[in-house]
Amino acid sequence: MGKRLQRMNGTSIPQKSKELLNKEVHLVMKDNTIFHGVICLLTETSCQFKDYRSQKHIFSISDIAEVITDQTTAY
Repeated sequence: MGKRLQRMNGTSIPQKSKELLNKEVHLVMKDNTIFHGVICLLTETSCQFKDYRSQKHIFSISDIAEVITDQTTAY
């Protein structure tokens, strides 16, 4: 099966909170660091994130440049 990357601007995170919660994502920060893991909690101003080393991080929404998710395709 193929995969498609879906990219979302950091400012659209609060509007897409229901589809991003508990989903595997890549967070691209404005300083070009990238985190891979699961979004645990979203508020209007912050994002609680758990990476695959079981470390929890709290990021400000204003520090996130984009969120990248993988979508599995049927072909």
